[in-house]
Parts: sequence; structure tokens; C-alpha cells
Amino acid sequence: MYAFIAYLTGKYRNYSSYENQPVGLPSNAIRNGTIEMALTDQVQRLSQKIRAAEVRLKQLSKNSQAQPPPVKVENLDELSNAIGQLIIGESGKATYHGGTASSEVKVILSNDASLKLIDNYLQYLEELAKEKESDEAWDIRDPIRLGMPLEIIKLFRAFPMGLSHCSSYHSHFTEFLPGRDRAIELTNLYYRLVAWMYDPVLRSDFMDTIIAPLYATSQVASIGAIHPHQLSVFFAVMASGALWDDHPSAKILAHQYHVLSRAALSLKPIIFDASTATVQAIFTIIRFLHISDLTAGEERWILGSTCTKMAQIPLEDWSP
Repeated sequence: MYAFIAYLTGKYRNYSSYENQPVGLPSNAIRNGTIEMALTDQVQRLSQKIRAAEVRLKQLSKNSQAQPPPVKVENLDELSNAIGQLIIGESGKATYHGGTASSEVKVILSNDASLKLIDNYLQYLEELAKEKESDEAWDIRDPIRLGMPLEIIKLFRAFPMGLSHCSSYHSHFTEFLPGRDRAIELTNLYYRLVAWMYDPVLRSDFMDTIIAPLYATSQVASIGAIHPHQLSVFFAVMASGALWDDHPSAKILAHQYHVLSRAALSLKPIIFDASTATVQAIFTIIRFLHISDLTAGEERWILGSTCTKMAQIPLEDWSP
């Protein structure tokens, strides 16, 4: 009996020792008295694995810092189609692709007269495209084809920097000035259908500082009453307004006014005689290009940079 109890006690002790045995040790480690040696070997192996993992982690961290994080390209094509692309060549030349497609023609206006004007404008764009397809040499912006005087063409080609010593050219603008009533009509078209998007010249300022002195005495304009750059603003407004007119020859007239606007700005070089009117004139010319020529995106970028640069420097308003 006593021998049986002793046998069971020995079995229990052996079971307890195996149950509490550290995982991964050989089964005879406890019985042979080598548990400390086995634990030391296991700790060394684990330490080596930890050091190897730390080295690998540092290597991965360096690689992730050297490489920029991946950019999500989700819907990137849709974004580029919406705003266009600015491509910079190896020589540094920048080219803009993807104009705004004159989204202003999509504006819903309230009356039939406005809708008719939009139809006329869309028809103008279609005819302009057909003319370019049928005759590659034809360019409605060419001052020679528009029948402009040689002196006006010379000033036009000097835009935007301008010419010195050309005061005798002023008289050539007189024959192209509209009567006061016609000027007011085109002004109304401009502020109604064009200036809603960009308004560099408030209507009240335009009427007080340009129209009023220009037509102070009668229906006939007096060109010497305003600064040449204000005259440029005047012709730019007339050009944008005429582009929306429903007269058969209005589109030709609009581009003639555009040529005159550039030529008037060249009467006073912008390097020596820049003013608020200079910025307003170039900005209004950019607006005309925006609605008249969908392929002039790069030219608008260049003129916009010039306009922005002049707007950043202190400018003094010209006073007669």
C-alpha cells in the first residue's frame, strides 16, 4: 500500500515538472539539470533574431525616406481635362493646352434677346473655324486684312512694349472712333455679357474717366482728352461689346477695335509710362482673347504674367 502511494506521488511530481517546463526546452533538460544552459541558448537565439529585425527595420526606414510617397492617381485624367495642362519643354518654353472652351456661353440668361446674342456668338465661332479650315492663310486678327493704316499696324506690332516718339500717330485713331450713342450701346453689351466674369474697370469709373471726357462736347470724340492707355481700355471694351453685337459686320469691327486697343497702348511705352489704366487695358485685352480665340491660351498666359507683374509694382494714376 505504502509502495503504491509512493509510486503515485512520483508520477504527480514528474507531471508537474513537465507542465511547468518552459516551452521549447528539451524534455530531458530538467531531469539532467541543464535548464539554465538551455534557457541561455534560447535567449541568445531570440536576441539574434531581434537584432536582425532591428537592422531590417532601419533599412526599410531609410528606403522609405529616400523615395517620395506614392501619389494617388485616382481621377487624375478627369482633373487634367478640367483645368488643362501646362507643359514645360527642355529649353524652358511653357505651352498651355486645354483652354476654358468659353464656358461663359453656357450662362443661362433670362430674356430672348440675350439668348439671340449667344446664338450669334456661337455662330461666329463656327464660322471662324470654317474659315480657318478653308483658308489656312486667313486670319481675322491680321491688321493688314482688316484694312488698318500702316501707322496703326506699326503700333500694333510693338504691343505691349510700345514705341517712342510716335505722337504724330494719334490722328489715325480718330476715324475709327464710334459716335457717343454707339459707344454707349457697345459699353452696355460689354458690362452685360462680358464684365460679369472679370471687371477690371468699374462701369462708373469707365463712364466718368473715359466716356465723359472723350465725348465731353458732342457726339464726336476728342482723342486728346484721355491718356493713350485709357484709350486702349476704351477700344478693348468696344471690341468685347461688338463681339456680341448682332450686326453682320460686327465681328470684323470687333477685331478692328482689338487692333486699335493694342496700338493705343503702344503710343506710350509701358516701361516709362505704366499706370492703373495700363493694367486695366491689358486685362481687358486678355478678356477679349478669351472670348474671341480659343487657341490663344498661350498668349493669354504671357499677357497675364505681364499684367500681374505691373500690378505688383507701385503705379501712379495718370492725371491730365
